[in-house]
Amino acid sequence: MRKKKADASNPIARAYGIKKMKEAVVSHRISIFMMEDGEDAESATVATSLPVFAMMYCLEELKEEESIDYRKLKSAVNVLLECSGSGFKWKRDYAITLDNALAIAQDRWGKIPQELLGRAVNYLSHGFNQPHNSRG
Repeated sequence: MRKKKADASNPIARAYGIKKMKEAVVSHRISIFMMEDGEDAESATVATSLPVFAMMYCLEELKEEESIDYRKLKSAVNVLLECSGSGFKWKRDYAITLDNALAIAQDRWGKIPQELLGRAVNYLSHGFNQPHNSRG
């Protein structure tokens, strides 16, 4: 008997995947508050970027660019760019803004249509080389 492949269309697999993502984000949210000024933040920046950019993509597709959540995500992107521009040198001031953005991503993951979230992750995994569906 063949085992059925777990994928995002399976509600149990989807729930399990969301649970694992939330656990990882909670751990990451704690870790950014423990970082010291001047510490190398390259891996923390990369780990923060995917959920922030994925949720921004989803909110853009849902036409929520004027929402408070979107503006907070955009602020986090500015912090990520600043950190990157400084050679990934951490500033403790980054933690609150990035934590707020990660909280938004974590809270909204289960509410975003699975097909849209899949498109967002696919878009990001291909290096932004394909157009947004809503933008042509």
